[in-house]
Amino acid sequence: MTPRALILSLVASIAVGSAVVARGAPGGGAPQAQGRRLLRDARNAITTRKVRALVLKGTVVSGFNGVTGAPSETPISLEIRILLPRGYLRIEQDSAILRRSGFFGTTLLNQWKPLVPNAQVSTSFSAEQINIEQRACAQLVLGMLAETATAFPLEVGQDPQPSEHSVRLDGPGGSTVIMDLDETSHLPLRVRFESAVRFPRAITAEEKRAGVVPPPPKPENAEVVLAFQNRRLVDGVALASEVVRTARDIRFERMRFDSIVVNPALSPDDFK
Repeated sequence: MTPRALILSLVASIAVGSAVVARGAPGGGAPQAQGRRLLRDARNAITTRKVRALVLKGTVVSGFNGVTGAPSETPISLEIRILLPRGYLRIEQDSAILRRSGFFGTTLLNQWKPLVPNAQVSTSFSAEQINIEQRACAQLVLGMLAETATAFPLEVGQDPQPSEHSVRLDGPGGSTVIMDLDETSHLPLRVRFESAVRFPRAITAEEKRAGVVPPPPKPENAEVVLAFQNRRLVDGVALASEVVRTARDIRFERMRFDSIVVNPALSPDDFK
């Protein structure tokens, strides 16, 4: 082969290799550009409006039977108020306890109020609890609105995306969240993340005979999945009316919203 033929052969090989790399990169660009495109597609699928506040009202089923370990099926009332980026308040009430959790700015709002005598309530919370509440708000808002600008900000990083229909987002402290989108509608289907989980178990026959209450299960690291289901249009915004939290296919929580208000006139007084 002549020197000129050799050079032309090398150039052709490089061109072919470059074309293969370009075709192999999902989304036709760098991972960060692909992730931003997926995030933009998800937002546009949900709405073209600017949504800064939500009030969600309905019921929640959570927890497990202390004897059998089976998921609870008893719903209690639930209200969630969101004012982006600084306010999040979750209010749950059953016949015995009113539970408030969330934050406003840098103030933790967690409080348990007994509604009947002798109800057991938590009166103190760790300093890191506000970070837990901020993270919970960010995960819910991501799946509902594909919005990342919360008190726990998320952004598309440089790592490769999990698939052509999933976007990986980085958060504070090295945390990672993955949002899976519907292939056709581009609406968010799931939000996935790693977390410490206490998996339920049934009381053994020996424990039952002895009348022993076993200690809480030790936490295990596992992937937690928030599934956003049954979306409906509310003032031009496609919002999930049901959110289910699972880990290893075990249901830990199911929220159902009968009432959703978009951009209500929330103020700091609504988070006191």
